[in-house]
Amino acid sequence: MDTMNRELLRATGLVAGYGGQDVCGPLDLLLEPGQSLGIVGFNAAGKSTLLRTLVGYQEPVAGESVILGSFTDDSSFIYRKAVSVVFDEDAFSLAGCGGTPPAHRRRARDARAAGRRRA
Repeated sequence: MDTMNRELLRATGLVAGYGGQDVCGPLDLLLEPGQSLGIVGFNAAGKSTLLRTLVGYQEPVAGESVILGSFTDDSSFIYRKAVSVVFDEDAFSLAGCGGTPPAHRRRARDARAAGRRRA
């Protein structure tokens, strides 16, 4: 998929929230190749809600979000191949609770263990 000649992300009148209740927005945004976006704010300000809505993991209260020229559809193979998002709850939800750690943590743990065995 050629991403260098396409808009990466466009949001038009996007309002993020739950059950019809606005959390943040409306937002108009255009992200082009080579640009990056940081979302910062206080706890419970709606950062994760906005990001989930931008990438199509959550339905918007209003407006629309388009990634690579198509509406977001996280069930599409092409979409999943082109878009990757890791939320803090995904990265840390299993840490310290006896669950299976995320792959990057398993690799780091295994590398540390291998280093100890060699010494």
